[in-house]
Amino acid sequence: MLTNNFNIYELNRTTKSVSCYYRTKIVIMHLEGASTEEIAKSVGVGAKTVRRWIAVFREKGLKGLLESVKR
Repeated sequence: MLTNNFNIYELNRTTKSVSCYYRTKIVIMHLEGASTEEIAKSVGVGAKTVRRWIAVFREKGLKGLLESVKR
């Protein structure tokens, strides 16, 4: 599904998954320099959730954002 030319901005624009949209939005805002608190407020989630998705992206890249995370 993901090719070398597929990037986070494209995934954010084209996903049909609401969860994936918000996950990519969190990472995009982080990459653009927003603070954890700013991201959490903008997306409507807690700071812990923001930190978790940034960590998943760092560890697994785009594939990690597409996977379901079980608590």
